[in-house]
Amino acid sequence: MALAQYRVLGITDGKILYNNAGSVAETDLHFINNVEMDPKEVTLEFEGDDQTVERFSQSGLNGTITMDTVDILDLGGTGGFAKTEQTGISGVASRTYWGDETEAAGILRGLKFRCKAEKISTGATVDIDITVPRARLMALRPPSLGNKQKASLSLRFSAERATTDIAGGALTGVPTNGAFWYFDERS
Repeated sequence: MALAQYRVLGITDGKILYNNAGSVAETDLHFINNVEMDPKEVTLEFEGDDQTVERFSQSGLNGTITMDTVDILDLGGTGGFAKTEQTGISGVASRTYWGDETEAAGILRGLKFRCKAEKISTGATVDIDITVPRARLMALRPPSLGNKQKASLSLRFSAERATTDIAGGALTGVPTNGAFWYFDERS
């Protein structure tokens, strides 16, 4: 099956996947507006006989998740960014610091996005999951602020080529050198 056999109608759910004592556990990503995935490609150019042919090889996958709300104290599930609220500051109810050096390495997690899609061969509406089995989540980007406009939050990620899920379980049928992402039609 190819992704071209579906018309994606929209994202309905998003999850961060993490290792919970050897099992894959999930924590919700709420109010997702957009998931932008940007494959990194290496271009191989072959020339000769008065012609040029190009081939492309995926060497990475980065992305940005844009959402309207996030639980900043539990971002990434158990063992995530380990943010704590600071209290007892004069005139401040609570404060959470971002941008410290410990965030630079990110946290290793998986991502799963459920979408509604039209299956072109049958016209049926189905659920598909697009999963990034292993990715480095980076700290939240500060929101853009505007007058009488919502301030969406962005979470960036960089996928790692994987043969196992986030808890170390083998991915069924994955190519020998691994994959950055996969999709499933739900049954």
